[in-house]
Amino acid sequence: MEKEANSGSDIYALVAWADAHRKQLIWGTVVVLALVAVVGGYLMHKNGREDAADAALFALQLPVPGRPEIQTAPVASFVQVADEYPDTSAGARAMLVAGGMYFEGNDFEKSRGMFQRLLAGHPDYPLANLAALGVAVNLEAEGKLPEAAARYEEIVHHVPQDPAWPQAQSALGRIYTQQNHPERAFDVYKQMLEERNGDSWTMEAQPQIRELLDKYPALRQQLAPPPTAPASTPAPSPIPPAAPTLDLIKPTSPQ
Repeated sequence: MEKEANSGSDIYALVAWADAHRKQLIWGTVVVLALVAVVGGYLMHKNGREDAADAALFALQLPVPGRPEIQTAPVASFVQVADEYPDTSAGARAMLVAGGMYFEGNDFEKSRGMFQRLLAGHPDYPLANLAALGVAVNLEAEGKLPEAAARYEEIVHHVPQDPAWPQAQSALGRIYTQQNHPERAFDVYKQMLEERNGDSWTMEAQPQIRELLDKYPALRQQLAPPPTAPASTPAPSPIPPAAPTLDLIKPTSPQ
């Protein structure tokens, strides 16, 4: 019981730290690691191989952003679990953690490789969309903006209700702005506000829209409804003779 309580407090501390320092974090990394820590402890043990894989993973100390005093297991240890148990959920989690650690170490190619490996081997994994987001984040970090935009667009178009959606939308708007496509960036941010998700990514869309409007005043036309053409006046038609009507509300008096 005490172990579970300590684990829960660590998770809440991680979430609080991530929220307070999100401006200083590179896109996506903390989200990946936080969800790995939360989900990892609650997956069911299905068989002996799953048990062995879980035991190997739980023996390692997960990285906790903002707590440098905790000695984290080296990334090679997580890669080893992924190599020994690639067909297990623990192996998939190890791939996710290793991808995040490689990203933190600026080894974007290896990070992207781990996320792609997870997607190839575990397409139905509950956190597969975060791995897809990790691929896009690494492509962006490598300066491969067209490839990154294509990955973000795939997430946005296929998983609109997924937690990865607002982050992918925000990144997509950022890339469109960098590529000098203000109209497309404006549409992305506008859609985020229309969704009204209330998450921090959506709230950041408001200042992004203001910056775009200040720099490109012509975009303000997209905020107002388009003018309607004046309707042509139809030619007067002859008034037909009055027809008898039946009042269903007020009954007629008997003759």
